[in-house]
Amino acid sequence: MLLYSENVYLRPFELHDADKVRELAGEYAIAKTTLSIPHPYPEGVA
Repeated sequence: MLLYSENVYLRPFELHDADKVRELAGEYAIAKTTLSIPHPYPEGVA
C-alpha cells in the first residue's frame, strides 16, 4: 500500500532501506526518546 501527498510519499520498507534505517535509528537523539531502539544500533537488526 502506498500513501502519498504533495509533500510525503510512504511505502513499505524494502531490503535496500536497511542501511538508511540503521543510520537514522542509530542516532543518539532518536534512541534516547524510545524504549525499544538500542544505541548503538546493531548491524543486521534493521
